[in-house]
Amino acid sequence: MACLAQRDPAAALARGHHAYIHEQRYSPKPRPLEVTRVLTACLDRLLGDTGVTEILSHPFARLHIITARARGIAASDRRLVLSTSIALAAAANLVQRRSLRWQFARTIFHNSEDSPFVALRDLPTTHRALNADNLRDALIASGAIPLLVEGVRIAGYPAEVHWDGGVTDYHLDLDFGPGDGLVLYPHFYPHVVPGWFDKSLPWRRARAHNFDRALLIAPSAAFVAALPGKKIPDRRDFFAFPAVERERRWQAVLDASAEMGEELRALITSGRIADVVRPWASARQ
Repeated sequence: MACLAQRDPAAALARGHHAYIHEQRYSPKPRPLEVTRVLTACLDRLLGDTGVTEILSHPFARLHIITARARGIAASDRRLVLSTSIALAAAANLVQRRSLRWQFARTIFHNSEDSPFVALRDLPTTHRALNADNLRDALIASGAIPLLVEGVRIAGYPAEVHWDGGVTDYHLDLDFGPGDGLVLYPHFYPHVVPGWFDKSLPWRRARAHNFDRALLIAPSAAFVAALPGKKIPDRRDFFAFPAVERERRWQAVLDASAEMGEELRALITSGRIADVVRPWASARQ
């Protein structure tokens, strides 16, 4: 979305892809400080020299960035304390998703006066304006996975520690608000998992009413089966393959995804898109 809100989205995405695939190199056992440094460099490549200004002044795209603000011991920079906090959050989440509020609060940074998320009540939610000082920090925080990346102190809020927004909103099972238009939902799975701790909980899936007017686009099982290793790339690939092989596999997935994009373009321009749209079964369970 940060690419889409730049003047040349395709160029921004290409910069981000190249950095993420080919410039993400680590020592055998990287510490969070090293991972943070490398990923920050990747983000800087994606943004380029003028990305922040372009995002904030875009004529129609309004960027929203979700982070998870740490509460209590979840803000600790001591690995053992943070691990304990994560374990407690995971255990409490088994009982009720709302229990995440004991450790985390959702924060939405946005450059929109009319955010569609103002009515969220499931978790403590704070709305803050994006500006030239905090946009880069917020983007870094939005991918700061606890224990793998350092927590982020966002400009203007030095007393707070922010983590990956996926902790609270992994696949965005949110109320997108009323309206007659469609919500385009590009995804990599045919289902939506509400929070990070819900990944292994099959009974925690998206609520149907949040997706009444959403169009989810996801790769088919056949597409994934044709990828290297028959799976979507993930961070375990850094440990499973030498750097050259990981890059080769990730680049192959990127090339296959471009073909999928061209197929979508053909469906839209030909008017045949309605012929392939199907009810989203997992949203109705």
